[in-house]
Amino acid sequence: MKFVRVALDVPLEESFDFVSPPGVEIARGALVIVPFGRSRKVGVVVGHADHSDIPRQRLRQVESLVDDVAPFTPAELELFEFCASYYQRALGEVIAASLPPRLRQVSRRRLAAPSAPAAAARFTQPVTPSAEQAAAIAAVLDGRDRFHPVLLQGVTGSGKTEVYLHLIADAIARGRQALMLVPEIGLTPQFEDHVRERFPGTTLHAAHSNLAQGERAAAWLAAQSGAAQVVLGTRLAVLMPFRDLGLVIVDEEHDASYKQQEGLRYSARDVAVRRMQRLGIPVVLGSATPSLESVANARDGRYVLARLDGRAAAGAAMPVIRTVDTRADKPQEGLSHALILAMRERLARGEQSLVFLNR
Repeated sequence: MKFVRVALDVPLEESFDFVSPPGVEIARGALVIVPFGRSRKVGVVVGHADHSDIPRQRLRQVESLVDDVAPFTPAELELFEFCASYYQRALGEVIAASLPPRLRQVSRRRLAAPSAPAAAARFTQPVTPSAEQAAAIAAVLDGRDRFHPVLLQGVTGSGKTEVYLHLIADAIARGRQALMLVPEIGLTPQFEDHVRERFPGTTLHAAHSNLAQGERAAAWLAAQSGAAQVVLGTRLAVLMPFRDLGLVIVDEEHDASYKQQEGLRYSARDVAVRRMQRLGIPVVLGSATPSLESVANARDGRYVLARLDGRAAAGAAMPVIRTVDTRADKPQEGLSHALILAMRERLARGEQSLVFLNR
């Protein structure tokens, strides 16, 4: 008799043993519906066994296979197992964090299979990159067929988004998928507009918690099947399955929003790096103010450093920053003489001034 081990969203338990239905072979990674206590749950088969430590009379049988969702791949299960071990959570909790709410429902309507892109993606005329942008693009593409972490450090307005778009274009042209992570939901519409304008006809899906349940499930299935060529999402998207992922970009990689603070507590940026390491594909970490750990990795040679030190727009210049020694220029009611003069000049020109106080 064959037994299957099923991971469920239950704290502290790695898996539970069930009896396979007679004559039914259930693949590892498949979603199943099982009885659990007085209720039923959706779980994922994480292994098979010829015997169980639980007496046969106490074991219950798998009710049914969720056949409208493809099984997780071995690489995806390995990622979940790593997260469970590294972040000290039950495997079922990690897998549940990957599944959208609709797919965790025992009773739901059958989901339609995602449709593949109707036609090949069309690229509008790209913006010619600056010398710094071209060097950054080349730094990533030089390692596009292997694990290749690149820290893209660029000042505000230096054109990091343009670098991202060129890299996404390369991934799509090679028939592979691209994942773009942003720290906040509010940033997704802006980048979505950039992608749709540059790549008309490209199948783009957003993935974040503000979407309706049906939309989240559709995006998840589209990424898993390969129908989604580009996925734009917040931290939860890093655990989504992909058919042929070829590039991951983590924008504002320093942002604390990439760290999940409830339930499974994980860093989406670190999970992205680990995932790309196992898949052997490049990951780009972009920021104007990189985290100290990313700077250390670049300094020690674990990451490639690409810099954008100038503004991308023609004629744009970096702001002039001047430090005033208040030991020599004694402040008057908190404002130094140099600052008062500068503000008066702006007022005389009809301009505005913004003053930050530390208390």
